[in-house]
Amino acid sequence: MGKDYRCVIFDLDGTLVDTSPGILQALRQVEAEEGLAPLPDGEAQRFIGPPLLESMMRYYRVDEARGLALIGRYREIYRADDMGFRRAEVYPLVGEILDLLHRRGAAVAVATLKQVWMARRTLELHGLLDRFDMIVGCPPEGDRSGAPKTKGEQITYILEQQGIPPGAAVMIGDSPYDGVGAGEAGVDFAAQLYGYGFSHDPEPGEYPVAFSARTPEELYTFLRENI
Repeated sequence: MGKDYRCVIFDLDGTLVDTSPGILQALRQVEAEEGLAPLPDGEAQRFIGPPLLESMMRYYRVDEARGLALIGRYREIYRADDMGFRRAEVYPLVGEILDLLHRRGAAVAVATLKQVWMARRTLELHGLLDRFDMIVGCPPEGDRSGAPKTKGEQITYILEQQGIPPGAAVMIGDSPYDGVGAGEAGVDFAAQLYGYGFSHDPEPGEYPVAFSARTPEELYTFLRENI
C-alpha cells in the first residue's frame, strides 16, 4: 500500500535543476579575480547545495568577512545578464512529475538553502515558477528576522502554512542537508542519487529514507505509487 502523501517538497540545486555549470563558471571567475588557488573540480562541486558562506569559508579557508565579500562578487557574476541562471538545466521528467502531483492534488513546494530570490529567478527562467504552491529559501546573510534558515525549519514552515501533518509529506533531495532536514521536521525522505550530494546510497537509519531514486524514472514511479 502506498504512503498517500499530500505534500511533496523538493530541494532545488541537484534535484529539480542542474545548476552546476553556472555555479562553477562563477566560482572560477572569482578565483581568478581574487587570486584564490583554484579548487579541484570535485571540491568545487561541493558548493552545489550547502549554504554559500559556509562553503566559502571552508574550502577557501577565509574568515566570515572575506567570505561575505567573495559571495558578493560571486553573485554579481552569477546574475550578470542572467547567464548563471540560464546555464542551469532542468532534470529529465521534472515536468512530468509536477504534472502528476498536480493531477493528484498534492501540495508542491521548494525548500532550498539558496536565497529565495535566486530560487525564484532560476525557476522562472526555466518555466517552473508557477508550478509550486510555495518556494522557501534562506534569508540574506546576517538577517535577524527569524525567517526559516535550516532545511528542517523550512520544511516545518511549509507544512504549517499548508496545514499538512508531517506524516503526510515527503522531502525529495540530493544531499545530506535534505535528509537531516527531513528528520528534523519528521517527514519521509526520498534520496535522489543522481544529484550531487550523495556518493552512496544512504545507510539504513542514517536519514528517514522512504526511497532512493537512481534515475528520474524511479522517482516518477515512487511518487505515482505514493500520492
